[in-house]
Amino acid sequence: MMRDRVMPYQIHNYAHNNEWLARNLVYVGRVREAVDVARNLIEAPRHPKLNSPKENSSAAGYGRQKLFDTLIVYELWHDYIQLATTAYFDPPDSEADEIRHLRWLAAAHLSIGNRIQGGEQTDKLVKLQAKLKTEQDAAGQAAEDKAREEKKADADVDKARDEARKRFDSRVQSIEKALAHLEGLQAAAKGDSAAAVKLFEKAGDLSKPQLARAYLRAGEMEKAEKLAREAMDGAKNQVYPLASLVEILYEVQKYDDARSSFDELRKLAGTSDLRAPIFDRLAAIARDFKYPYRWQIPPAPAADVGARPELATLGPFRWQPMPAVPWTLHNADGQPVSLYDYSGKPVVVLFYLGYGCLHCAEQLQAFVPLADDFKEAGISLVAISTDTVEDLKKSMEGSGFGVQGSAGPISQVPGPKLDAVDAAAPVNEAELQAVSFPFTPVSNSDLRAFKAYRCFDDFEGRPLHGAFLIDKDGLVRWQEIGAYPFKDAEFLLKEAKRLVAIQR
Repeated sequence: MMRDRVMPYQIHNYAHNNEWLARNLVYVGRVREAVDVARNLIEAPRHPKLNSPKENSSAAGYGRQKLFDTLIVYELWHDYIQLATTAYFDPPDSEADEIRHLRWLAAAHLSIGNRIQGGEQTDKLVKLQAKLKTEQDAAGQAAEDKAREEKKADADVDKARDEARKRFDSRVQSIEKALAHLEGLQAAAKGDSAAAVKLFEKAGDLSKPQLARAYLRAGEMEKAEKLAREAMDGAKNQVYPLASLVEILYEVQKYDDARSSFDELRKLAGTSDLRAPIFDRLAAIARDFKYPYRWQIPPAPAADVGARPELATLGPFRWQPMPAVPWTLHNADGQPVSLYDYSGKPVVVLFYLGYGCLHCAEQLQAFVPLADDFKEAGISLVAISTDTVEDLKKSMEGSGFGVQGSAGPISQVPGPKLDAVDAAAPVNEAELQAVSFPFTPVSNSDLRAFKAYRCFDDFEGRPLHGAFLIDKDGLVRWQEIGAYPFKDAEFLLKEAKRLVAIQR
């Protein structure tokens, strides 16, 4: 992909395969690598048609879910708090996402003793709960009023009111579960383990290892062990549930069972990253069992898979954006403009097929109104044309970019040959001629830059449209190449701001 400059959204199973990779890294305890894969998925560019940002199956959607899961399962609360205010946790797309994020951000703070910050996030949930209940009451009252206006029987009025209110139930309940969880953490912090257990049970959606530890602190040893064993039975060959079982068995003083499970864990966690709280808690147990400091037993490679090449020889572990090809071209005044002029700041580069291409005119017309928004975001805009400098100058004179009134029929407009679709495209010529051109157009009539950026059809021997986001380090973070120009300027602005914000 990197060699051929393929974007992740152009590979239909890229996001799915990397989600599965992150999932398996979690299973075997390679926690930091799982986090890195999840972050890499979030860093992957998005496309409005090929992987909509709103789809959970997009790279960013999968990445956020795996990042969320990994941080919570392995209790990486400091990491969660650090990433919570970054672009890795975008502003929630839905109310459900907002509730989940507020809940676990509060839980992260409370779990490490940040009572004030945890309380602030909890208060936000309480306010959201009040807002939802107000909306629920209003919806119920509106349905009741409408039913009475329609002279319905009392039973039907009650039914209409109840059905309107019921549409809010799952949303209200999700907040109630979240608040029960957070109240349980607050009770545990005060030493009231019995109250904490009851509140966790009320939440109803905590994992079995989490509940097992709560029962353990409350002195309910049998329940703690039962839940820990159930968690292990439902997740065989997964490191975290087995590590949790070892901890519980040791704490309930079943040392032989704990040692037996730990021996199994030593092999299963042979490649695990031990920088996680669960492994910190196991360190004392390992010392008691007289295990070495590095208690893991590295797994022996399977002997039935043929020759094993060194992974490094197969290429990078994760996709990364590739360097943009440098160029130096000339504007309508004959002055040189270079990609190096934009070093240290992001730039969007549009490749268009001269002022004779009506689709290109529509594209530039779409970007012009947002030029100030791009500028405000610190993103420059450059348009590379197939026009000569002379033709570029003509197209800039008088009426701004657009089909020139004196140019004659579209078939006579100088520039690259247009296909039937271009010629037949409906365009409001008056609007196009009224467009001012607030960003830099440059000439590439020899098409060298077009070819360097693969905006060229070698079979047809003709240039293609292209749009590229090049970051401050000169890496191509997003691109679209094709027979038609990319015209969704609003999407590209939003995506460019996101990609710039998470640039590592």
